[in-house]
Amino acid sequence: MKKVILTIAAVLIVALGCFVLIKNGQKPVEPKLIVDDLISLDREDMYANYGEYDYRWYESCIVLDKFLDEENDGKVASVTNVFQVVIDLDSTTYDVFVVQYKHTLEGDTVEKKEGFWVEDEPLNKEPISVTYEQAFNLVMQSNFVKPHSRHAVLRKEVGRYDCNPQYIFGDLEYDLYVDAVTGVVADKSPAFYQDTIVVEKPLGEWP
Repeated sequence: MKKVILTIAAVLIVALGCFVLIKNGQKPVEPKLIVDDLISLDREDMYANYGEYDYRWYESCIVLDKFLDEENDGKVASVTNVFQVVIDLDSTTYDVFVVQYKHTLEGDTVEKKEGFWVEDEPLNKEPISVTYEQAFNLVMQSNFVKPHSRHAVLRKEVGRYDCNPQYIFGDLEYDLYVDAVTGVVADKSPAFYQDTIVVEKPLGEWP
């Protein structure tokens, strides 16, 4: 009974605080989706749920509220982390499925896909020192034309050349790449282009 009373009291205090803020002309602080935190949490969750299997983290897909080529404050609408799980059935066969953890302000969902194979390199042991927020700011402050897209993905492409993981902003028509280790911005994938790639090195400290 005591716990119930304390819970009701806590709810009333939160509601009263919101009422006071709105009455004073201030809206309550809206929760944010912090990409890097969600990636970390999902990796821990996958260890807990699929630790006995050969799970691998392959991509983190971010959808922004607004298009990159318009006034954009970087607000995120959803984050989906993609994991591939490999289960050995016997010495010669195995099963593969993909688990997608999607986070939105409305809540979280989990989707399992059968008969699906992720084409990228796994990211579990790859060095990633540039945060998503830093990568977004580097793209927006660069001199490159911004893609007409709301999408970004952290991945390591399989290509002609080995390269660091990349934050890729845009779509299939036009992408900008931010190296997740060096912070260098490029307009072509370093996994396929190296001699003709156009790059813009960040100046000074990362934003």
